[in-house]
Amino acid sequence: MQQGTGDRGQGTGMLRRVVIVAISVGALGIAGWALIGRPWAAGDESAASKVEKVMHAEAAKPRFTGNLGDFVVYPRAGSVPAGAEIFACAGGGGTTRVDREGTTLRSEELWSAAFDTEEGVGWACPGRGVVLVNNQGLEGATTDGEMVAKIRGYFSAVPIPVLLDAPRDRLELVTVKGHPGLLERPIEGYPYGLANLAVIERAPDGETTGIVVFVMGASSAERAVEIAEEIMP
Repeated sequence: MQQGTGDRGQGTGMLRRVVIVAISVGALGIAGWALIGRPWAAGDESAASKVEKVMHAEAAKPRFTGNLGDFVVYPRAGSVPAGAEIFACAGGGGTTRVDREGTTLRSEELWSAAFDTEEGVGWACPGRGVVLVNNQGLEGATTDGEMVAKIRGYFSAVPIPVLLDAPRDRLELVTVKGHPGLLERPIEGYPYGLANLAVIERAPDGETTGIVVFVMGASSAERAVEIAEEIMP
């Protein structure tokens, strides 16, 4: 799934990699509630019952797909649908992984000071240079311990595809530092709920490519917005 420095991967897997990391973080949250929190282990059956009711209600709601503002929502589960991958290299060429150390990654337009205390990895296409940067190492770890995926990449057309798994009532069009965004709010009443956010930092204009920011697996909607603000200049 990950490539070493200079190895070639498939362009269609770049966004998939970071999405899988975000899903893994979500699974850790669920496991944390089930195995560590376990209020019923201390005799509090009411807490477990409330969480169960919340999840049953959530599962009964249809997942939203389709256009929403400047975004188009695709299902997060399963394989990436045709049209949902915006970071593929032209002509189907493979990507080259560019590590932070020993390279010029920090000088790239997509680099952000928000990546500086973390791993920092770029993905480059032949003839185009770096087209996506994220903050995570090989196993999705971050040195700040927050385990939030922070991604900044180029895109060429609106609407922007996003991979989400949420009903319409948890999806909200927002504005972050004056830029349009799509926020997936955590499940209300569910411990360890996570928020995801996509923001159009720069719209494409002629020969100038757009820039999109993704924040995946934040501890709250407010924290997701804070992180996006940190990534964008």
